[in-house]
Amino acid sequence: MANCRKTLTTSLPVDEVFAFLADFSNAAEWDPGVVSASKLDAGPVAPGTRFEVVSKFLGQDVRLVYTAVQVDAPERVVFEGTTDAGLRSIDTLTFAKSGRGTEITYDAQLVLPGLLYLADLPLHLLFQWIGRDAIEGLSRTLRERTAARQAAP
Repeated sequence: MANCRKTLTTSLPVDEVFAFLADFSNAAEWDPGVVSASKLDAGPVAPGTRFEVVSKFLGQDVRLVYTAVQVDAPERVVFEGTTDAGLRSIDTLTFAKSGRGTEITYDAQLVLPGLLYLADLPLHLLFQWIGRDAIEGLSRTLRERTAARQAAP
């Protein structure tokens, strides 16, 4: 199973960061690998809420439907995404107060179906690169949100 786990810290409060990241339709704003993301269900994010995420992977657009499987505000949210080909992505985000801000741990796992598991090692290596770009994008977006918050009257 390909896995990528990264941690970052922001000065934004935990409630604000949780609300932003628990709404997976915001992924296109911070993850450079995401082409588009939209919420498929009305109402607040809760277990069962679905999101459609289209990601660029090896030059192809890959559509995943993510479902929030665990929502424990403001500490943890878990999404499980699937493709039509059976690839599963399990994304776990945990949030903890850290000084005056928030520490975010993003743990993503890709599970390949059937005999595709033979490609697990190359996928794991590629996933490290993809994960690094996503965390850099998230860090940049959170810095921009912090600057905008500080500039607001």
